[in-house]
Amino acid sequence: MKLTINTDLCYQNLINNHDEFITFLDNYFILDDNYLQSKYKLNELAIYIYQELEKDNKFIFQKTKKISHESKIFKTNYSVNYKCILSDSLIQRLNLSKYHTMQDIYFTKKKISRKGDYLFKSFTFHQDNYLAYFAILNEIVLQIYANYLSLGNNSFYVPLIWEVRKEITKHNDIKIDIIMDFVHENKVSDTTQLQYSICDALARLEEFNLYHNDTHRDNILIMNQTEFAIIDFGQASINDNYFNSEYSITKSSNEFEFINWLDRKKISVL
Repeated sequence: MKLTINTDLCYQNLINNHDEFITFLDNYFILDDNYLQSKYKLNELAIYIYQELEKDNKFIFQKTKKISHESKIFKTNYSVNYKCILSDSLIQRLNLSKYHTMQDIYFTKKKISRKGDYLFKSFTFHQDNYLAYFAILNEIVLQIYANYLSLGNNSFYVPLIWEVRKEITKHNDIKIDIIMDFVHENKVSDTTQLQYSICDALARLEEFNLYHNDTHRDNILIMNQTEFAIIDFGQASINDNYFNSEYSITKSSNEFEFINWLDRKKISVL
């Protein structure tokens, strides 16, 4: 199936219905490396999660334990705008115009809160806003991918996503909750060696065509002297990094430049 696309920049004209959205997901989440694609099949995972949410209003990766009713809200934002950058390979696969490389994504509300051992990331958006739906699925799929790649590693951790829940709000918008492990951050006197471990961890993700794209201080949580967590895959991408090469360890001019960038982001000052 091919998408019928206008050259307008408005998101409504990029994806208009369920079938076009499935086609978009199927093409977007293809890994350029044939071996990685045949092994991980991220496009099939994305479509499966979407179909489960549409059918049952939930996707269960692993069943959560009892969730506390007490909630601590960390952040609430209204009228949130994101930028979605479509890669050249995706533009070619879907026969899109270069005008569609950059897309605006709008959420009516975004909230981050904690309930017991779980972190809740909640997104609310209009029902016809397929690109907002895509942005959420992108975060879910790539965090699941990153979590899998972190398994067996003794230094870095990516929070496990347990469940995804969907509901229709009283304003007839879609609200999606991503439920994941809450990561406890601890103060560490010296993180010099951790900076090299962080570089190694990001390089490992990039070896598997996964780019975080947003590795600032708030998204790298120090757990102890030897362990850290990489969180927030909301800007992550596959096959190429979307922003300046300083966000990519394998595409920076040299490793020490990247470490210095981490230092400027106060990785070593907690």
